[in-house]
Amino acid sequence: MPSLALNKREEIGRGDSFTLVPIKNASLKEAGIPLKAETFYKWRKQRKNLKIFTKIGGRVFIVRERWEQLIKKGIGKVR
Repeated sequence: MPSLALNKREEIGRGDSFTLVPIKNASLKEAGIPLKAETFYKWRKQRKNLKIFTKIGGRVFIVRERWEQLIKKGIGKVR
């Protein structure tokens, strides 16, 4: 079953439009996000990168545009 939220544009906050990706392995893979759902659940529990998450109706989603900003910000950084 295809994800309903992948191609749907949702409004969050001040009229900004965002693409929401459910935290499920199939949805993440379909959206081109190379991490497992468990990683995102762990990040949320540890309160890491909280700006990429939103919760609607008891479900947690990744805001795709904020995820892409996080990736762009981290490119070139080496530990």
